[in-house]
Amino acid sequence: MEFKYYIIIACILLGLFLFFKEISRQNKGQLIFRLLATLTMVLGFALLILPVSYNEKIEEPIGELNLVTQGVNSDTIAKISSQKFTLDSSVLKANSRSQINFIPDLVYHLQEHPSIKKINIFGYGLGDEELAALKNHQVAFHPADVPEGIISASWPKKINATSPLRLQGIYNNSSNKNIWLKLYGMGFTQDSMLVKANTNVNFSLKAQPKQIGKAVYEIIALHKNDTLANEAIPFEVNLKQQLKVLILASFPDFEYKFLKKWMYENQYEVIFRSQISKNNYSVDYLNTSTTNVNQINSSLLKKQDILIIDEDEFNALTASESVLINAAVADGLGLLIRITNAKASGLTQKFKRAETLQTTSKTTQLKDVTGEVEFNELPFEQTLFLTTSVDEQPIFRTTAGKTIVNSSINGLGKILTSTLTSTYQWQLSGKDADYAKFWSVLLNKAARKINAEQSFEILPAMLAVNDGGRLIVNSVSNQIPSLKFNNIKLAPRQNMEISYQWDARFWPSQPGWNSMTINKSDVNVFVYQNSDWEQLKNANKLNLTSNFVKKQDAIADQEEKVINTISKEVSKWWFLLLFLFSLTYLWYEQRFLSGI
Repeated sequence: MEFKYYIIIACILLGLFLFFKEISRQNKGQLIFRLLATLTMVLGFALLILPVSYNEKIEEPIGELNLVTQGVNSDTIAKISSQKFTLDSSVLKANSRSQINFIPDLVYHLQEHPSIKKINIFGYGLGDEELAALKNHQVAFHPADVPEGIISASWPKKINATSPLRLQGIYNNSSNKNIWLKLYGMGFTQDSMLVKANTNVNFSLKAQPKQIGKAVYEIIALHKNDTLANEAIPFEVNLKQQLKVLILASFPDFEYKFLKKWMYENQYEVIFRSQISKNNYSVDYLNTSTTNVNQINSSLLKKQDILIIDEDEFNALTASESVLINAAVADGLGLLIRITNAKASGLTQKFKRAETLQTTSKTTQLKDVTGEVEFNELPFEQTLFLTTSVDEQPIFRTTAGKTIVNSSINGLGKILTSTLTSTYQWQLSGKDADYAKFWSVLLNKAARKINAEQSFEILPAMLAVNDGGRLIVNSVSNQIPSLKFNNIKLAPRQNMEISYQWDARFWPSQPGWNSMTINKSDVNVFVYQNSDWEQLKNANKLNLTSNFVKKQDAIADQEEKVINTISKEVSKWWFLLLFLFSLTYLWYEQRFLSGI
């Protein structure tokens, strides 16, 4: 029980005792006044011990904090008349004569100074964590100019051995000189692009890595012999998944012949079955062991990643085989159907197609819908095309916009349809790279996807030396994940709302490639220098702070004064006077008025 309750109980008992003494006294004169005086005396005594407070609203000038960040110029700093603060030690060193105060912890500073209601930010702004501390404050942003250099960049952190590395981003050239952007790796320039003076341009550079494993390329900005920027591009090249392919052919045409040879050379595990006569098949086993494929069954289909079949063979399937294939696709199997007939029939009627008349053109130019894959012309005219419905997505089209390859989803798997029946013409024309690109994209789109037992994310995306990194792991296992960073054990913490999600903190000390272990799976983590990608980081802060200020709908417009409610305690002198006055009356009545 709290102390105040003991005082209240004691005073009530004292009051009852004094009331009893007054009532039982023989002289009843002045009884009512004596009882009131007794009550006032006991009440005054209690309030001398117990604090009594009240709330009062007062109008005060609003407290402001001037926060200086990177990118602010000396003229702007000179115009700030009141105190200036910064969270960045480099800003403090660069402006040592400007009397800027350093704040090591923004959250703690705001808690220690509750009168601060308005934050004035100068420069490039703040990051996510610092902005989160300002959600209940008025924020005025005085942004610096957009930094010059690479202000946006993205590239895949992992690619397959046959896939190109594509680096895309934005370069802001506010100078009066032309600048060359070069993607440099393996000792020579992989790709380059000219950025003209006073332009803000999107750039796209690509390379075809030859090595397997970890690599670090560089993007370099040059003006003549001056290096303006040199940033690291870390990535990993993985061996492509060795797909298991089952091919069911109505007859072994040239397209199958060249595809079978290419798959064999690229280590695909292929079972090729072609029909010789009714219920009589010829079977080739390439990079795989033999198995009975005369009858299509669920056990066979579960072992495959892709089923390639032409339209005639698909229509010749038995009802039970068709059901089995449909179930296998729903379970994740990829299905590629070669459409060869202008008129739909049988099981392939649902795949709509259209035939055009031949023209004087003797070539077909192909492109993928993303625009990332380019092909040389095929030396024939394509006349059979697909009609895309609302539940289908085109993969390849001609430059005229006519669909050649479609994709649709069936459960966990995909069904691809293609009317391109003579891709081997690329190989006959010496365009082996085009042939390989086409079939690599097609097979990767269709292949059965492996469901990983765990996934992870590392924040921030550009982890730097001595930055606090956060590892987030999603695991299907109910066990606590085993996490290590450079052989140092990490302490995982379970998400209270998402039971399968865990996270852990770590602090890298070495730049370059570092090792991480997640449940015995090795992961490579690249750690940047603190000076890497400085302009990109500044541009991100500029955008984050600007968007934060725009979204401050709940914060009132800036005012010169603010109304605060404060708690004030009533002075003890008033209760002392009340106590003494009552006590004096009781003494006076007993001494001089008791005989009346």
